[in-house]
Amino acid sequence: MSGGWSGALDASTAVADPEAFVKYFATHSDRGAALAVVAYLDHALGLALKSRLVDDKGVVDPMFAPDGMLGGYGARLRMAYLIGLLTKDTYRDLVRLGDIRNDFAHKPELLDFSRKMIKGKCASIGMLLSIRRGDDVALPRDARRLVTLFRNMGLSTDKTGDAFLAYAGIMTVRFMKLAIAPRSFGFKPF
Repeated sequence: MSGGWSGALDASTAVADPEAFVKYFATHSDRGAALAVVAYLDHALGLALKSRLVDDKGVVDPMFAPDGMLGGYGARLRMAYLIGLLTKDTYRDLVRLGDIRNDFAHKPELLDFSRKMIKGKCASIGMLLSIRRGDDVALPRDARRLVTLFRNMGLSTDKTGDAFLAYAGIMTVRFMKLAIAPRSFGFKPF
């Protein structure tokens, strides 16, 4: 992956400036991008979940602490699915995204998205396949807009790594929008 933006970044950048968000990750190696973008996705998912809960930091914050019941990506995904934030297909896709992130984190021989094992796992992610095929009709409207933006930036969404980045970016934007305006999002599970 290549790119040129290297400014400060937080998860809200995904909504405010999705182009800067994607460019930031495009400056990383494939391994670094996979690790970092899923970390931002995890953070945005946590914020989206918190936005749906009673505003009691004394109870909520310990739940989301690293050693809390909702401190990890997998637990947050399960909760998001169980309270209806995610469809079963999206839940499965995001679990696979986390599996790929873990492969990059724990298998030193995996350096990029060209490895057969990584390509195989990416091939099982529904929205990522739609992005790679250019099947924009199969994508939700907000995802189509972001994929068009990514393509206009020069990302080749038919490449596994760029499609992975696009999908993780789309989901980060969706979770951040939900966190920012939890009741006015016109919410339907995605």
